[in-house]
Amino acid sequence: MMPADHDAYASGFYDAIVCAVPVDRDVLTRCFPPGLELVDRDPQPTIAIMFGRHSHVKPWFSSGAGSTYLEWVAAVLSVRRIGKPDEPVFSLMSRLYLDHWWWVVMGWPYGYPKVRARIRREDNAYAVHSLLGDAPITNLRTAPLGPLVSVPSSPDAPLIRPLFEQPFIGQVIPGLWIYSRMWFLLDEAEVAPVTAAFTMEPGCVPHLPRLSFTVDGITPDHGRAFRLRVPWQLSRPYLSPPVPPNLG
Repeated sequence: MMPADHDAYASGFYDAIVCAVPVDRDVLTRCFPPGLELVDRDPQPTIAIMFGRHSHVKPWFSSGAGSTYLEWVAAVLSVRRIGKPDEPVFSLMSRLYLDHWWWVVMGWPYGYPKVRARIRREDNAYAVHSLLGDAPITNLRTAPLGPLVSVPSSPDAPLIRPLFEQPFIGQVIPGLWIYSRMWFLLDEAEVAPVTAAFTMEPGCVPHLPRLSFTVDGITPDHGRAFRLRVPWQLSRPYLSPPVPPNLG
C-alpha cells in the first residue's frame, strides 16, 4: 500500500547510470514538439540520459514481487509550454526505449513515447539496438570512481537532486499533453560517481544528430555521471495542471 499523503499509483526500484550533459541549444530544441520553449537560458542546457533497470514494478494494489525491465531515457530539463507561464516547468520525455512490450504499452497513457528495442546490460556496459533491424541506437561504457554512499551523505547531492525535481511531461498525440509525477525517493537512495563514455546515433532521440560524450564523475560545469540506486513512486496521469508536488 502506498503512503496516504500523496497519490502514488505505482512503485518500483531503479538502478541506473545517469549522465547529465550540456548540449548546444539549437541542437537540443530540434527534438521539441511545437509549442515548447526552454526556460534555461544557458547556451548549452542539460539533457539527462538514463541507462537503467527497473525492478519490483507494480501498481499500488498489488502485493506481488512486481516486474523487471530495462529502460533507456532521454529527458530535456527545464521546459515549458509557450504562453503557459502558470504551468509547471518540466522535464520533456523525448524518447524512451524498453525491452518489455507490456511496459511500452503502459507508458503511452502517461504521455511517454516508449519504443520497444533490444537492450543489453552488463556490469560496465549498456547497449540499445532497434527491434527489427537490430541497428545500434546507443551504447555506454563506464568505470566506477568511488563507492556507493547514501544521497543525503553525498557531497554531490546538490548536483544530483535538481535532476529529479521536475514533473515528467510528454506528448504522444499532437495537441494532447499528459502530465505525471515520478517521485524519486532520494533520501533512501545510493549514489556513486562514474566515468561514462556514450554515443547516441542519429535519430536515437528524434531529430537529433549523432552525439558522443565522455563524462568524469559529478561536476558543476562539465556534466554529471553517476550510478543511482533509488526507490520510486509514480502518480496517475493528468491532462492538465496542477500535478502533485515533489516530495522534498
